[in-house]
Amino acid sequence: MAKTSWWRTFFPARLGVLCLLGGGMVPGAVAAAPLAEDPVRLQQRVAGLFAGRYASPSCQVQPNPDGLAPVAGDLRITPDGQIVVGPEHMALFDPAGAFSFTLDLQARQLYLEVSTDERLARLASTDDSFREAGVEIGRGSGQVSQGRRCGDLDLREARIVAQPEAAGSLFAELYDTGGRTVQGLCHTGRRSGGRDREARFSVTSQAVVLNGRALPWQAPGQALRVVSLGSQLADQQVNGGVEWGDGANFHVERRLGPGAPFVSFSFNEDGTEWVCQPRP
Repeated sequence: MAKTSWWRTFFPARLGVLCLLGGGMVPGAVAAAPLAEDPVRLQQRVAGLFAGRYASPSCQVQPNPDGLAPVAGDLRITPDGQIVVGPEHMALFDPAGAFSFTLDLQARQLYLEVSTDERLARLASTDDSFREAGVEIGRGSGQVSQGRRCGDLDLREARIVAQPEAAGSLFAELYDTGGRTVQGLCHTGRRSGGRDREARFSVTSQAVVLNGRALPWQAPGQALRVVSLGSQLADQQVNGGVEWGDGANFHVERRLGPGAPFVSFSFNEDGTEWVCQPRP
Protein backbone atom coordinates (compact mmCIF):
# COMPACT_ATOMS: atom_id res chain seq x y z
CA MET A 1 0.00 0.00 0.00
CA ALA A 2 1.40 3.39 -0.93
CA LYS A 3 2.28 5.38 2.14
CA THR A 4 0.66 8.49 0.64
CA SER A 5 -2.79 6.90 0.64
CA TRP A 6 -3.09 5.04 3.95
CA TRP A 7 -6.04 7.17 5.09
CA ARG A 8 -8.07 6.07 2.06
CA THR A 9 -7.98 2.44 3.19
CA PHE A 10 -9.44 2.84 6.70
CA PHE A 11 -12.04 0.28 7.67
CA PRO A 12 -13.07 -2.19 4.97
CA ALA A 13 -16.81 -2.03 4.45
CA ARG A 14 -17.32 -5.51 5.90
CA LEU A 15 -16.10 -4.35 9.31
CA GLY A 16 -18.41 -1.37 9.66
CA VAL A 17 -18.73 0.40 12.96
CA LEU A 18 -19.99 -1.77 15.76
CA CYS A 19 -21.12 1.21 17.58
CA LEU A 20 -19.19 4.07 23.30
CA LEU A 21 -19.18 2.18 26.39
CA GLY A 22 -21.17 4.62 28.52
CA GLY A 23 -20.25 8.04 29.90
CA GLY A 24 -16.82 9.59 30.33
CA MET A 25 -14.06 8.18 32.50
CA VAL A 26 -14.41 9.20 36.13
CA PRO A 27 -12.09 8.57 39.08
CA GLY A 28 -13.13 6.39 41.97
CA ALA A 29 -12.81 2.97 43.52
CA VAL A 30 -13.20 -0.04 41.27
CA ALA A 31 -16.22 -2.09 42.22
CA ALA A 32 -16.17 -5.86 42.34
CA ALA A 33 -19.24 -6.12 40.10
CA PRO A 34 -19.10 -8.18 36.90
CA LEU A 35 -17.45 -6.25 34.08
CA ALA A 36 -20.67 -5.71 32.12
CA GLU A 37 -22.23 -4.14 35.24
CA ASP A 38 -19.33 -1.71 35.69
CA PRO A 39 -19.00 0.59 32.62
CA VAL A 40 -16.22 2.68 34.19
CA ARG A 41 -14.01 -0.37 34.74
CA LEU A 42 -14.84 -1.57 31.24
CA GLN A 43 -13.73 1.76 29.80
CA GLN A 44 -10.47 1.52 31.73
CA ARG A 45 -9.85 -1.97 30.39
CA VAL A 46 -10.46 -0.90 26.79
CA ALA A 47 -8.28 2.22 27.09
CA GLY A 48 -5.51 0.05 28.54
CA LEU A 49 -5.37 -1.99 25.34
CA PHE A 50 -4.35 1.10 23.34
CA ALA A 51 -2.63 3.42 25.86
CA GLY A 52 0.82 4.66 24.85
CA ARG A 53 2.81 7.22 22.91
CA TYR A 54 3.54 6.37 19.28
CA ALA A 55 6.00 8.50 17.30
CA SER A 56 5.46 9.42 13.66
CA PRO A 57 7.98 10.90 11.20
CA SER A 58 5.15 12.13 8.98
CA CYS A 59 2.34 14.33 10.38
CA GLN A 60 0.49 17.06 8.51
CA VAL A 61 -2.51 19.32 8.75
CA GLN A 62 -5.69 18.57 6.87
CA PRO A 63 -6.53 20.23 4.56
CA ASN A 64 -3.10 21.21 3.30
CA PRO A 65 -3.69 23.64 0.39
CA ASP A 66 -0.16 25.08 0.64
CA GLY A 67 1.46 21.67 0.29
CA LEU A 68 3.39 21.94 3.55
CA ALA A 69 5.90 19.15 4.06
CA PRO A 70 5.10 16.53 6.73
CA VAL A 71 6.78 16.99 10.12
CA ALA A 72 7.55 14.66 13.02
CA GLY A 73 4.84 14.23 15.62
CA ASP A 74 3.12 11.57 17.67
CA LEU A 75 -0.12 9.93 18.67
CA ARG A 76 -0.89 9.68 22.37
CA ILE A 77 -3.63 7.52 23.84
CA THR A 78 -3.89 8.05 27.57
CA PRO A 79 -4.94 5.49 30.21
CA ASP A 80 -8.11 7.51 30.80
CA GLY A 81 -9.06 7.29 27.13
CA GLN A 82 -7.92 10.50 25.43
CA ILE A 83 -6.67 10.40 21.82
CA VAL A 84 -4.23 13.27 21.17
CA VAL A 85 -2.42 14.31 17.98
CA GLY A 86 -0.87 17.78 18.25
CA PRO A 87 -3.66 20.25 19.13
CA GLU A 88 -6.35 17.74 18.19
CA HIS A 89 -7.87 15.53 20.87
CA MET A 90 -10.89 13.32 21.29
CA ALA A 91 -12.21 11.02 24.00
CA LEU A 92 -12.48 7.31 23.32
CA PHE A 93 -15.67 7.37 25.36
CA ASP A 94 -17.34 10.62 24.34
CA PRO A 95 -20.91 10.55 25.73
CA ALA A 96 -22.21 11.82 22.39
CA GLY A 97 -20.18 9.41 20.29
CA ALA A 98 -19.58 5.88 19.14
CA PHE A 99 -16.60 3.60 19.55
CA SER A 100 -15.37 0.38 17.95
CA PHE A 101 -12.23 -1.66 17.41
CA THR A 102 -11.37 -4.77 15.43
CA LEU A 103 -8.21 -6.85 15.85
CA ASP A 104 -7.61 -9.34 13.03
CA LEU A 105 -4.90 -11.71 14.24
CA GLN A 106 -4.75 -13.71 11.05
CA ALA A 107 -4.30 -10.73 8.73
CA ARG A 108 -2.38 -8.87 11.48
CA GLN A 109 -4.50 -5.75 11.14
CA LEU A 110 -5.93 -3.37 13.71
CA TYR A 111 -8.72 -0.80 13.39
CA LEU A 112 -10.01 1.73 15.93
CA GLU A 113 -12.68 4.35 15.31
CA VAL A 114 -14.33 6.97 17.50
CA SER A 115 -16.93 9.35 16.10
CA THR A 116 -19.50 11.97 17.05
CA ASP A 117 -21.79 14.02 14.82
CA GLU A 118 -18.99 16.51 14.14
CA ARG A 119 -15.68 14.82 14.96
CA LEU A 120 -13.83 11.67 14.02
CA ALA A 121 -10.70 9.76 15.05
CA ARG A 122 -9.44 6.70 13.18
CA LEU A 123 -6.41 4.51 13.70
CA ALA A 124 -5.56 1.73 11.28
CA SER A 125 -2.68 -0.69 10.82
CA THR A 126 -3.00 -2.68 7.60
CA ASP A 127 0.58 -3.65 6.64
CA ASP A 128 0.78 -6.84 8.83
CA SER A 129 3.81 -5.57 10.80
CA PHE A 130 2.00 -2.97 12.97
CA ARG A 131 4.86 -0.57 12.13
CA GLU A 132 3.20 1.59 9.46
CA ALA A 133 -0.12 2.54 11.03
CA GLY A 134 -1.95 5.76 10.28
CA VAL A 135 -4.18 8.02 12.32
CA GLU A 136 -6.51 10.86 11.37
CA ILE A 137 -8.38 13.05 13.85
CA GLY A 138 -10.44 16.23 13.64
CA ARG A 139 -13.67 17.65 12.34
CA GLY A 140 -15.64 15.73 9.79
CA SER A 141 -18.21 13.04 9.18
CA GLY A 142 -17.11 9.92 7.33
CA GLN A 143 -13.66 11.39 6.85
CA VAL A 144 -11.61 14.14 8.51
CA SER A 145 -11.97 17.42 6.64
CA GLN A 146 -10.08 19.61 9.13
CA GLY A 147 -7.51 18.22 11.55
CA ARG A 148 -4.32 16.15 11.62
CA ARG A 149 -3.00 13.01 9.95
CA CYS A 150 0.08 11.01 10.88
CA GLY A 151 1.58 7.98 9.19
CA ASP A 152 4.26 5.33 9.84
CA LEU A 153 3.22 4.82 13.46
CA ASP A 154 4.80 1.83 15.19
CA LEU A 155 2.09 0.17 17.31
CA ARG A 156 4.04 -2.90 18.39
CA GLU A 157 4.24 -1.68 22.00
CA ALA A 158 0.46 -1.26 22.32
CA ARG A 159 -0.88 -3.94 24.62
CA ILE A 160 -3.51 -5.05 22.12
CA VAL A 161 -0.65 -5.85 19.70
CA ALA A 162 2.05 -7.01 22.13
CA GLN A 163 -0.40 -9.16 24.11
CA PRO A 164 -3.28 -9.87 21.73
CA GLU A 165 -4.70 -12.47 24.08
CA ALA A 166 -5.76 -9.50 26.25
CA ALA A 167 -8.47 -8.64 23.71
CA GLY A 168 -9.87 -12.17 23.89
CA SER A 169 -9.71 -12.09 27.69
CA LEU A 170 -11.64 -8.83 27.72
CA PHE A 171 -14.34 -10.31 25.49
CA ALA A 172 -14.57 -13.44 27.67
CA GLU A 173 -14.92 -11.42 30.89
CA LEU A 174 -17.39 -8.98 29.41
CA TYR A 175 -19.72 -11.69 28.11
CA ASP A 176 -19.16 -14.28 30.84
CA THR A 177 -22.49 -15.98 31.49
CA GLY A 178 -21.71 -16.73 35.14
CA GLY A 179 -21.92 -20.49 34.79
CA ARG A 180 -25.33 -20.54 33.14
CA THR A 181 -26.38 -21.36 29.59
CA VAL A 182 -28.27 -18.70 27.64
CA GLN A 183 -30.99 -20.08 25.39
CA GLY A 184 -32.75 -18.30 22.57
CA LEU A 185 -35.08 -18.54 19.60
CA CYS A 186 -33.30 -17.96 16.28
CA HIS A 187 -34.41 -17.24 12.75
CA THR A 188 -32.90 -16.76 9.31
CA GLY A 189 -33.68 -14.19 6.66
CA ARG A 190 -35.97 -14.83 3.72
CA ARG A 191 -33.04 -15.71 1.48
CA SER A 192 -32.32 -18.65 3.76
CA GLY A 193 -35.93 -19.78 3.90
CA GLY A 194 -37.10 -17.90 6.97
CA ARG A 195 -36.46 -20.89 9.24
CA ASP A 196 -36.60 -20.98 13.05
CA ARG A 197 -34.59 -22.99 15.57
CA GLU A 198 -33.42 -23.05 19.17
CA ALA A 199 -29.82 -22.24 20.10
CA ARG A 200 -27.79 -21.88 23.27
CA PHE A 201 -24.44 -20.55 24.40
CA SER A 202 -22.26 -20.00 27.42
CA VAL A 203 -19.07 -17.98 27.83
CA THR A 204 -16.24 -18.65 30.30
CA SER A 205 -12.57 -17.73 30.57
CA GLN A 206 -11.76 -20.96 28.71
CA ALA A 207 -14.19 -20.98 25.80
CA VAL A 208 -17.44 -20.09 24.12
CA VAL A 209 -19.70 -23.14 24.10
CA LEU A 210 -22.14 -22.70 21.22
CA ASN A 211 -24.86 -25.32 20.72
CA GLY A 212 -22.75 -27.85 22.58
CA ARG A 213 -19.55 -27.15 20.64
CA ALA A 214 -16.63 -25.74 22.61
CA LEU A 215 -14.75 -22.92 20.87
CA PRO A 216 -11.67 -22.33 23.07
CA TRP A 217 -9.89 -19.02 23.29
CA GLN A 218 -6.56 -20.76 22.82
CA ALA A 219 -6.17 -24.21 21.27
CA PRO A 220 -3.87 -25.83 18.67
CA GLY A 221 -5.45 -25.77 15.22
CA GLN A 222 -8.37 -23.62 16.35
CA ALA A 223 -6.80 -20.24 17.01
CA LEU A 224 -8.86 -17.14 17.62
CA ARG A 225 -8.67 -14.97 14.48
CA VAL A 226 -10.77 -11.82 15.03
CA VAL A 227 -11.97 -9.90 18.09
CA SER A 228 -14.32 -6.91 17.68
CA LEU A 229 -15.95 -4.71 20.26
CA GLY A 230 -18.01 -1.52 20.19
CA SER A 231 -20.88 0.42 21.69
CA GLN A 232 -22.64 3.78 21.97
CA LEU A 233 -24.18 5.71 24.83
CA ALA A 234 -27.59 6.00 23.21
CA ASP A 235 -28.47 2.34 23.71
CA GLN A 236 -26.19 1.51 26.68
CA GLN A 237 -25.36 -1.81 25.04
CA VAL A 238 -22.04 -3.30 24.05
CA ASN A 239 -21.64 -5.39 20.90
CA GLY A 240 -18.92 -7.96 20.41
CA GLY A 241 -17.82 -10.50 17.84
CA VAL A 242 -15.21 -13.25 17.66
CA GLU A 243 -14.12 -15.50 14.82
CA TRP A 244 -11.89 -18.56 14.85
CA GLY A 245 -9.44 -19.80 12.24
CA ASP A 246 -11.74 -22.65 11.20
CA GLY A 247 -14.54 -20.22 10.30
CA ALA A 248 -16.64 -20.51 13.45
CA ASN A 249 -18.00 -17.19 14.66
CA PHE A 250 -20.13 -15.75 17.42
CA HIS A 251 -21.62 -12.26 17.86
CA VAL A 252 -23.41 -11.02 20.95
CA GLU A 253 -25.00 -7.87 22.36
CA ARG A 254 -25.37 -7.16 26.06
CA ARG A 255 -26.82 -4.29 28.05
CA LEU A 256 -24.49 -2.45 30.42
CA GLY A 257 -25.35 -1.82 34.05
CA PRO A 258 -27.29 -3.72 36.74
CA GLY A 259 -28.10 -7.26 35.71
CA ALA A 260 -26.41 -6.79 32.32
CA PRO A 261 -28.97 -8.87 30.38
CA PHE A 262 -28.13 -10.29 26.97
CA VAL A 263 -30.01 -8.58 24.15
CA SER A 264 -29.21 -10.74 21.12
CA PHE A 265 -26.70 -13.18 19.68
CA SER A 266 -25.94 -14.59 16.25
CA PHE A 267 -23.72 -17.10 14.50
CA ASN A 268 -23.10 -18.68 11.11
CA GLU A 269 -23.56 -22.44 10.86
CA ASP A 270 -23.08 -24.38 7.62
CA GLY A 271 -23.35 -21.18 5.62
CA THR A 272 -26.57 -20.02 7.29
CA GLU A 273 -26.68 -16.90 9.45
CA TRP A 274 -28.85 -17.31 12.55
CA VAL A 275 -30.03 -14.28 14.54
CA CYS A 276 -31.30 -15.07 18.02
CA GLN A 277 -33.31 -13.47 20.81
CA PRO A 278 -32.44 -14.78 24.28
CA ARG A 279 -35.27 -16.21 26.32
CA PRO A 280 -35.98 -14.53 29.69
